[in-house]
Parts: sequence; structure tokens; C-alpha cells
Amino acid sequence: MDKTVLVSADVEGGREFVRELEREGLPISAAMWLKAPEQGPWQLYIASPDVEKHGPIAVYRFIDKVSARHPEIGIKVDDVVAANTTNHFVNAIAGGIKVTDGVVRIVNSVFNNVSVENAVVYKVRRHVRPSRTPPKARSGRKQPMSA
Repeated sequence: MDKTVLVSADVEGGREFVRELEREGLPISAAMWLKAPEQGPWQLYIASPDVEKHGPIAVYRFIDKVSARHPEIGIKVDDVVAANTTNHFVNAIAGGIKVTDGVVRIVNSVFNNVSVENAVVYKVRRHVRPSRTPPKARSGRKQPMSA
């Protein structure tokens, strides 16, 4: 979906999706909706050390499976950018704030010479370790999402 406007349902859906990805086993160092200048629609950035260790394809497959198991959240793999932990947008924001569990909105800001038009940050955590094996969504029935 082409997200040119982020509404409260998207913000809550993003938070739920991040929690579900972690519950399913994806280590996440940073998670945020980000609208960078001149880059089009909002995208949900998920920075994980698994992108470096196991490759972006493995992480995107995992994200796609989790998304398919939870259509009620409303986030598709096309809405997500699976970033490594060295992504310049993610690191610029991560260097300026600390978020462990909550929502921080950033508007028209500059972090380390990186301009951020708009962001909704759920998590920024340093020193997250990659998983030992490539991420795989759990098989079987869909589990109820935790609050």
C-alpha cells in the first residue's frame, strides 16, 4: 500500500507488527515508520542484525510470513524496509534518541546531517545480537497477539 499519510491505526499496527516480529524470533535493534525527504511514502524500517548475518532475503521472507499470518494488522512486506544495523537513516535517528518501549514522533529534524521529514519511532536498542539461524516464522496456527 502506498502510505502518503500515516494515521493512528497505522501507528498502532506498526507497534503490534514489531512486537509480533520479535515474538516470532527476529532480533530488532531499531523499528520506526520513516518518511524521508523526497523518498515517497511512509515505510516501516526494521533494523536487525539478522540482515547482515543471514541476508535480507531471509529476513524479508520471515516478514512476509508473519504479515500473512496477521492480516488484521494491515502491514504488508511492501510496506517494510529490512535494514541492516548500519543503515544511515536508522543510525542517524538512533544516535539522537533512546526508545525502548513506546512511541516517539519526530518531525522536520536533522540528526547527524541526515534530514528526517517525519518518523514514528518504536524502538532503538544498541548491541542486539543476531539469531544463530536464519529467522523462520512459526508454523501452525496463528497465535493471538500479545498486548
